[in-house]
Amino acid sequence: MTHEQVTHGAGAEFQARADARARGSGVGAGGPRERPRGVWGEAPRKLVAFLITAALAAGGVWWSRRQASVKAPEEPESAIWRMLDASRGGDAASYLDCFTGGMRAQLETTARGMTSPKFSEYLRESMGRVKGVAVYDVARGGPTEASLVVEYVYQDQNERQRMSLRMVAGTWRIETAEASQRIQPLIPYGKPVTEVQ
Repeated sequence: MTHEQVTHGAGAEFQARADARARGSGVGAGGPRERPRGVWGEAPRKLVAFLITAALAAGGVWWSRRQASVKAPEEPESAIWRMLDASRGGDAASYLDCFTGGMRAQLETTARGMTSPKFSEYLRESMGRVKGVAVYDVARGGPTEASLVVEYVYQDQNERQRMSLRMVAGTWRIETAEASQRIQPLIPYGKPVTEVQ
């Protein structure tokens, strides 16, 4: 075998590879060729991509609205905040709805004895003296039982009261309340910090 035959043989193999690459890329000996299109062509592909994007967006909107409509489970302290709001507004019915059991029965008797307008006024006045409220020491005794401490802040003193709550029909309600304990705060409400020693 001569040197020329070896070179010619290698050149033919190289040319065959180059031709195969050119056919794959759409450029060959005959010049550029038109690239074969998919079954649907370019316009239907864009339509399918748009429809998939729109479906995903609609699914996202549906999911977010569904999540917003699912209410988080109520916490025991929500009964205290409802009671305080009802008191401030003088809403006797909503106030009584914050209680259950024997405590509710006692409050209903008191409300009937005072008449509804007077009881509403009493609720508003009792909250008028309160400067602030703290709820803490929440302890659960099970899925439907809890206890907590409510501290009412007044101008010259605080009152602390432990309450027991029960979940009734999916809503926390106050079942019992211990007698209030008066506490003298170290710094009375409203006292300027510059006067504290």
